[in-house]
Amino acid sequence: MIKIKTNNRYINLIIILIIIIVINIVTSYKFFRIDLTSEKRYTLSDKSTTIVKNISEPIYFHIYLAGDLPISFKRLQRATTELLNELKAYNKKNIQYKLINLSEINNNKERQNLFNELAEKGVQPTNVNIRDKEGGYIQKIVMPGVLATLNGKEVVINILENNPALSGDENLNNSIENLEYKFLEAINRLISDKKEKIAFIEGHGELDEYNVADITRELSKQYKIDRVAINSINKILDQYSLIIIAKPTKLYNKKDKFIIDQFLMNGGKILWFIESGKVFADSLAKYGQTISLINDVNLTDQLFRYGVRINPVLVNDIQCALIPINTSLPGQPSKFVPAPWLYFPLINGNPIHPITKNLNMVKAEYINTIDTVGESVRLKKTILLRSSKYCEIKSIPSRISLAEAIEKIDNIKFNYKYLPLAILVEGRFESVFKNRMLNDFINDKNQYKELSNVTKMVVVADGDIIKNNIRQKPNGIMIEPLGYDRYTNQTYGNKEFILNTINYLVDKTELIELRSRNIELRLLDKQKVNKYRIIIQLINIIIPVILITIFGILYTIYRHKKYTR
Repeated sequence: MIKIKTNNRYINLIIILIIIIVINIVTSYKFFRIDLTSEKRYTLSDKSTTIVKNISEPIYFHIYLAGDLPISFKRLQRATTELLNELKAYNKKNIQYKLINLSEINNNKERQNLFNELAEKGVQPTNVNIRDKEGGYIQKIVMPGVLATLNGKEVVINILENNPALSGDENLNNSIENLEYKFLEAINRLISDKKEKIAFIEGHGELDEYNVADITRELSKQYKIDRVAINSINKILDQYSLIIIAKPTKLYNKKDKFIIDQFLMNGGKILWFIESGKVFADSLAKYGQTISLINDVNLTDQLFRYGVRINPVLVNDIQCALIPINTSLPGQPSKFVPAPWLYFPLINGNPIHPITKNLNMVKAEYINTIDTVGESVRLKKTILLRSSKYCEIKSIPSRISLAEAIEKIDNIKFNYKYLPLAILVEGRFESVFKNRMLNDFINDKNQYKELSNVTKMVVVADGDIIKNNIRQKPNGIMIEPLGYDRYTNQTYGNKEFILNTINYLVDKTELIELRSRNIELRLLDKQKVNKYRIIIQLINIIIPVILITIFGILYTIYRHKKYTR
């Protein structure tokens, strides 16, 4: 009887070993991973795995978020390394990463030079409070960024979302949600050889190359950028995938409008930054007051046919940026204090569309509102940017005074909410020149299309969203980062909004759809934690001790009965 049991034990052991060997052989040929999380946070998209598998040369990721960090940044660091480990699982040889602790560099000059170098490349530093050994706090600058390199090409990945309207936990969660998109977008830029062509239209008082220098520099990493004056030349835009019309101030003639119209009809994409009003900011700075006037550039009928109307009103929003106001009396030294300027709204993105999901607030200046017009079944319209729920609108023309910044805000006046400020239109557009004489524009009517291919465009009711500030320096012009506010040291989401919009318009939708994924934020209820703090602490300390004691007593009784018997 004992022999049979022994034989059975050996047989079972052999069977288990055979099963283990078979599983190892099968898994060595068939790669698979199992993600048990409800939101599939550790599962890469099909597009991501395809891109990673096609990497033929090593890409190196230098992660500068390392060292002694607060718990929230540790979590972001861990999420970053987990993602890179997931990427390595699909291409172990060509995905390499390294954590770099800048604090370990003992040479102060060398460390500061590296900080400056990373900042110049686009890594955005941030200040954090870290508890020291004595229980106090010290401020420390951290660089929550990653530098990806391939054969001398570099791409900066800023992994921290820093929206001042959200809590730290929400920003952290948004940062983790966007990691896959940011890393795969960077990889795609490194390995892609083909560059789509984009044109900034000029010749009608649009923003010059200095005023769009920062976004041009950023776009040039992915696209070939030109500046094009149409000059009534047919087909001059045919080589471009997308055109940008940035804050024109002079009239468009009919021939230029026709060329833009046919560019859209043939599937071209357009990003419009159009203002229905103009404000003389120089007069405001010099004299403390100015006026707003109608800005007619002869595009109203064209946008109307495409389903959009920009209204001649200015939006005043309680959620706004600050400007410095001189509060000193005449004859006294200047004393500037920050004051809310209602004409500079900080506007919100559509929380469910991939262009604007998890987007930081976008800074606007003297923005108008947008309406959708017409009910064409061929067109789909989506609001991308909107105001807060406490707004007022002012008609154009109107007088604007700096004294408004120090006036008491009357909440009753701010009875408009969620005003649309930027709209995406997708589908098949009807030509604005339908049923018009075309002899002045083309010789062969077969070259004309009155119904477009499936295409898309975005209309933004403010030209300053794409405009970077410039400052004159003794050694030349200084270009400030797009979206940077020098008075608060905040960088808003203008650049990211434009980059996401252009990626979406030129059909890089498979990557940008990665921004749609959601990771559930599982946070403690802070009110309940504070209310029941003592009870929770007692449960965490006493209950384990009681359970261990009970288990020890029961085990002792069991052993006593067993061996006494």
